Amino acid sequence: YKQQYLEYIEYQEIQKAFTFLNKRLKPLEHLQTTPNEFKDLCYLLTAKSVHDAPSFKNWEGIGPAREKLVEQFRDILNFDNMDKDAETFNDFSPRKVSNTCRPIDFLRCFNKLLNTKSNVLDTIHVLLHDYSSFIIPNALRSTFVGHKGNAKCVEFIGEEGREIVSGSSDNTLRVWDIESAKEKGILTGHESRIWDVSSNKSGSMISSASGDGTIKLWDMKTSACVSSLTGHSGDVYTVKFHPGDA
Repeated sequence: YKQQYLEYIEYQEIQKAFTFLNKRLKPLEHLQTTPNEFKDLCYLLTAKSVHDAPSFKNWEGIGPAREKLVEQFRDILNFDNMDKDAETFNDFSPRKVSNTCRPIDFLRCFNKLLNTKSNVLDTIHVLLHDYSSFIIPNALRSTFVGHKGNAKCVEFIGEEGREIVSGSSDNTLRVWDIESAKEKGILTGHESRIWDVSSNKSGSMISSASGDGTIKLWDMKTSACVSSLTGHSGDVYTVKFHPGDA
C-alpha cells in the first residue's frame, strides 16, 4: 500500500493519493516502521516530490522500489529451499514483475502465497498478468446490468447482505437483489457521479458521496432521500457509517 501511495504522489495524482491514504494507510498507522513515517506520508500530499519527506529522501523511484519489494518477498518465501522447476522460476524476475504489474496486484498475490503452501509456482505466474481473483469462490455467479455509466462503487446492504447497492457515473444509486440479480430500485437526486456508498449495520439507511459535493442519506424502506449534507466545494470521494451504528 505504501508503494502504491508513493506512486500516486510521484505521478501527482493527489486526489487518488488522499483517498488511498485514508482508506488503506491510516488503518495501518500502528505498523509504521519509524515514529514519523505516517506523518511524512501525510506531508507528501502538499510536497512537490516524494524525496521532500525525511522518511523517503532516499526513495529510489517507482521501478527500483518495485524491484526491491519483489526481492523482499522472495526472501520471505525462501525460494531457495523450495522444490521448483528452474525454467519456470527464471520467468519470475523482479524486473519483469515490476514492469508488468500494478503494485497492488503482486502484493495481493504474495499475500496469498504467505498464507498457503500449495500451488506456489502457479500463483507466481499470476504476477506476470493483471490481477484476477483466485480466492474461492472464484466462479462468476451473477452480473448486474442496468447502469448507464461506469459503476464507481458497490456495497452489501446491512449485515445480512441480501441486497447490494451500487453507485455510478450516471448519477444514480441502484439496489439489487443478490439471489436474482434483479434491480429492485433506483435512487435519484445526485447531480454528478457517485464515488462511494455505505450502509449502516441494520441495512435501514444508505449514504452516498458524490461529485456534486454532497453526501445524501437514504431511507431504504421508502427509497427516499431523507437528508443532504452540503459544504464541500468539490467532489466527495468517501463516506462511511460508524461501525456501531445500527
